[in-house]
Amino acid sequence: MVAPLLALAALATALVAPPAAPLPRPYELVQLNLCLSGVADCAPRTAYPAVLQEAEALLRAEQPAAVTVAEGCSGDVEALARATGYAAAFSVVRVGGAPLECTSPGGRGVFGGAVLVRGEARAVEDAPFAAQAGAEQRRSLCATGTDGHRVCTAHLVPVRDLASLAANGAQCRELAAVLARGGPTAFGGDLNRALPCAPAGWSVQRDDGAAQAAGVQHAYGGPGSALTGAQVVPMARTDHDALVARGWWRPV
Repeated sequence: MVAPLLALAALATALVAPPAAPLPRPYELVQLNLCLSGVADCAPRTAYPAVLQEAEALLRAEQPAAVTVAEGCSGDVEALARATGYAAAFSVVRVGGAPLECTSPGGRGVFGGAVLVRGEARAVEDAPFAAQAGAEQRRSLCATGTDGHRVCTAHLVPVRDLASLAANGAQCRELAAVLARGGPTAFGGDLNRALPCAPAGWSVQRDDGAAQAAGVQHAYGGPGSALTGAQVVPMARTDHDALVARGWWRPV
């Protein structure tokens, strides 16, 4: 009788035991600042559309799970997403209180930031920061892909004087609160600062090895995910190198 009883006990334990947690999956995020407005000082070097072709080649080579874009244009971002198999969420950044039409050439939509994810861009969160300085409005953007992983981006105000220094710090704190609201989340952005804005306990990667504007592009992971390493990929047609962050995430 002992063996049957042991078998019954094992069956009962299996029936009430919680399912095993999903195994971690490899994860990669690419952060880009593409200088696409046509009016910034860096615009001549983009040699449009060469900057888009450079970005597309990088995404085809890396095949990341997600991409975050600063200084994009809505039409360019849609074209890049279609060409590389992503869905795009776009945040329109107002300049002087109105959307900025991208120029040189025109017809490319309006200026802003973007998140590219696989499948569909769901549960989009798009809002301005309460703290602002200068003519360009700064915003945070998050979108969740079909895989359930939330991806966020932001482009904080550059520090040029005391007012922008205070605004950058306040935006950093607001960004940390936005990131902390979600489940498994990855972030990529140009924060115009070296000190991170990640919530406590999150993993942090930066483009410290970049030849251009080193240390200001960041990538974060958490909770339920971690970005454990990073690589800087040189970009010839924009004024920021690409930040490629790699790690893992655990589906919920």
